[in-house]
Amino acid sequence: MKQNESILECRLAPDSVTTGGVSAIVKPGKRALAVKGDKVIGLSGFIRPGNWVDVLVTITNPLNKRKVTKTVLENILVLATGIEIEENKEGGKPHSVDVYTLEVTPKEGEKLSLAANHGKLHFALRNVTDKEIVLTNGASIAGTLASLRPKKKKQASKTFTVEIIEGGKMTQKKFKL
Repeated sequence: MKQNESILECRLAPDSVTTGGVSAIVKPGKRALAVKGDKVIGLSGFIRPGNWVDVLVTITNPLNKRKVTKTVLENILVLATGIEIEENKEGGKPHSVDVYTLEVTPKEGEKLSLAANHGKLHFALRNVTDKEIVLTNGASIAGTLASLRPKKKKQASKTFTVEIIEGGKMTQKKFKL
């Protein structure tokens, strides 16, 4: 509520809500899940509650031990942003860590938790009207570097024609190489 703003029923929590905080705004079937971040993941403070983000993770592929970056969640609502003070593991001064609370389904929460624990998260801020789902293959170091190379010219495919004679009937079969 803002100063001098009229109090309207639509701006108040329903009678069925018995506690406040973030739990009051989480939609049914969704969960609030917090992940640690930094100023980079939060676009230097531009990611705020009410924004929508795509979540990317840079992680080592266990099959080939190569790093890959992949969009793992799309169009996720940011419920809250804040700072948490964390102890320094080396015994130095405590430092602050940015924390982002996202609204996810239980299945999305599993992906987000796994990505946060095994990789480096990045958020891509979405336009509030952009609801398009984009499927990607992910980006690897080799693929990203290859994208900077000139494209190889395709060799013209050769076509061969084979005549097949069976009795008095002749047919042709074409093959491309």
